[in-house]
Amino acid sequence: MLRLATDADVHFAYERSAAGEELPGLIVTTNEQSIGSTIDDILLIAECMPEEEISARIVVYLPLRD
Repeated sequence: MLRLATDADVHFAYERSAAGEELPGLIVTTNEQSIGSTIDDILLIAECMPEEEISARIVVYLPLRD
C-alpha cells in the first residue's frame, strides 16, 4: 500500500523501532516530488535494496537523487 506519510507516521516508525517492535520500513516523499519521479524511485528501491536494508534504515526519504 502506498499513501502520503505524515510526520506522525515517521515519528510512530521511530517509536516502534525504539521499542524493539518489528517494522517493515517506511518510504517517505514530499509533495514537491513528481509522481513519475516517485514511481521511478520506488521501482529502484524494489530492484536494488533488499528488504533487510529497508527495515534496518527504518525510514527511506525520497527523492533518492536531486
